[in-house]
Amino acid sequence: MNINDRLGSRLGGGPRGNGQARISPPTAQSNIFSRLGTVAGTPVSSPDVNDAPSRGGGGYSHGGRGRGRGGGGYNGRRTRDHVERDYDEGRSYPPGVTADFAGSSGAGATASLPPGAVEMTISGLDKVPDVNRALNTLRNSAPLRIDILSGEFRGTTYHVVVRNHSQASSLQKLNNKWVEGQKLFITRAPTNSVTTAAAPPGNDSSTASRTSQVLLSFLESRWHAPTQTLNLSRLLEDPILGQHRINPLREPLMRQALAGLLKKHNIEPLRISLAGNRIGPMQHWADFLRMFPTLVALDLSDNSTETFGGLEPLNATTHPCLVELDLRGTPVHRRSADDLDKYRRHMTHRFPKLTTLDGATLVGVQLALDTSTNLPIRGSFITPDVHATVAHFLTAFLGAMDARRDDLVHVYHGEALFSVAVTGVTTYVSGLWREKTRNLREIRASHQRNLRLCHGPAEIMKALRSLPQTRHVAESLVVDAWPVPGGLPGTGAAALLVFVHGDVKELDASRPNAEFPRSFDRSLMLIPTPAGSEAANMRIPYQIVQDQWIMRAASPRAPWLDPAVGATNPLLPSPTAAAPAAAPVPQPPTPSPIPAAAVPGLPPKPPGMSGQDYQLVLQTMQQCALTFDGAIACLQQANGDVNAILVARTNGQIPLEWCQS
Repeated sequence: MNINDRLGSRLGGGPRGNGQARISPPTAQSNIFSRLGTVAGTPVSSPDVNDAPSRGGGGYSHGGRGRGRGGGGYNGRRTRDHVERDYDEGRSYPPGVTADFAGSSGAGATASLPPGAVEMTISGLDKVPDVNRALNTLRNSAPLRIDILSGEFRGTTYHVVVRNHSQASSLQKLNNKWVEGQKLFITRAPTNSVTTAAAPPGNDSSTASRTSQVLLSFLESRWHAPTQTLNLSRLLEDPILGQHRINPLREPLMRQALAGLLKKHNIEPLRISLAGNRIGPMQHWADFLRMFPTLVALDLSDNSTETFGGLEPLNATTHPCLVELDLRGTPVHRRSADDLDKYRRHMTHRFPKLTTLDGATLVGVQLALDTSTNLPIRGSFITPDVHATVAHFLTAFLGAMDARRDDLVHVYHGEALFSVAVTGVTTYVSGLWREKTRNLREIRASHQRNLRLCHGPAEIMKALRSLPQTRHVAESLVVDAWPVPGGLPGTGAAALLVFVHGDVKELDASRPNAEFPRSFDRSLMLIPTPAGSEAANMRIPYQIVQDQWIMRAASPRAPWLDPAVGATNPLLPSPTAAAPAAAPVPQPPTPSPIPAAAVPGLPPKPPGMSGQDYQLVLQTMQQCALTFDGAIACLQQANGDVNAILVARTNGQIPLEWCQS
């Protein structure tokens, strides 16, 4: 490419004002475009890179003096090296491209593409702080030089146009690259018709029509409707394509034309054969195959695919229904002969539903399970011996998380570890979650992982205070808890594992009435509070040595609901609910007079309280392990129903200050 191609097709001409578009001369028409026809709306003009608004004039001058007041013209003595260096450093751009890649480029927008240009999509750029810097990083990392003609965001996906297919392939090799802490996914933009790329003006529409008819005849000869099979094997030997010198293996627009015709005539193949076409990496056919996500069988035998990486564009995401794959006769198949197990594992990992590979049925592990019915759903599982302990601890712990986080400083052990991970949450009240999140799928650097792991009460409390306020939805909680077999690893000390799942409302301090629904999972490891410690003096029975908090997008509660319980799932079921067979709720015995001496230190009967009510208060204290004032308050709220109070006490729904120590 010479300097004239890079800076504009006209080097001279009559005067024109700043910002005025120049008319580009007709370019030579390629054989492919002449057969596919002209796209309506193809631009024939583009802004001149020398036409930026300026008082110093603009146009090109062989002598270097330019036109207009103040000079400022292009110096004709500059060499190709100068221009390419400027272009690489972002100081000069081809016609129709602004200096900012992140915005739309006006006449160079991707609605219609220049001849030979290719549109690519980049997902993940919306999450990087500087889009231009990320694009420059990609250009510098590519194995070949990449000329970005235009780019714009469409939703959260960035669409970019590069000069030709070689540059598109070079850019696509950077798929899954991490740039500025964000993983980028780079693919060719999907096309649904043969006229996606703009062709030069002046093509004969009758030629395009004849080419479409030839391709349609070819498809009719290769389509088998009863089995919904499209046979695209050995294309170089096909007489119809050979007679008209059409080669879809080398002409990307012809592959687009085939896909467009199939969609136009509502042909949805379930089986496709590309055997015997000497195809290497599947990137060249990826766009075509993505048009048919319901494929169940794909024949790639007798091709030139050498490595597993050559299959990279094809996976369970693009073809989730694929059950049959044939790679016989390819280098990757021959090289896997020494380790067929590894080869099969790789293929079944790439396509989990695969049942037939290279003509052989894959034999998996068959379990003697009855798959005709769904597995039963159960609610909370808590072993009876720790039920009361877990109920009391979680009631106080979650209440303090929502209202009094500073009170938790003594709940964490001196060597406690805490981390929070955010996943799947698309709406944030603030960036506080992102600052603290330790999602290992996003945080790859080891030093960052260490920085986000809080050690000790001081660091943990600092992190908890910085996170948004919350309000846990008690009726949504599901709890699993049991003693750690063998005790705490490394010490053998008694320990409890507690797993809590449910819904939580995230609060925004700047908007008092705003609540954002989330779901959460929390894993806690508890150990008995050391005797003589400050926490023991504060009558805290257990301390946390490990706390992992996961915040995620709000999800339905149905998978957590126990049908035996009903439409709602209680915070913590009674110990009998965890047993295989449901047991009746224990009924309190008939109250009988209790002498005051039976309960040492019992306050006398309050004035105005009848003797029968006094005996009921004493009975409630004894049966439910409540204080005198707590028994009176519970009887008032439960309208004298001791059975309801007993159930609430078992479920940990009574404040700790009303309970006996």
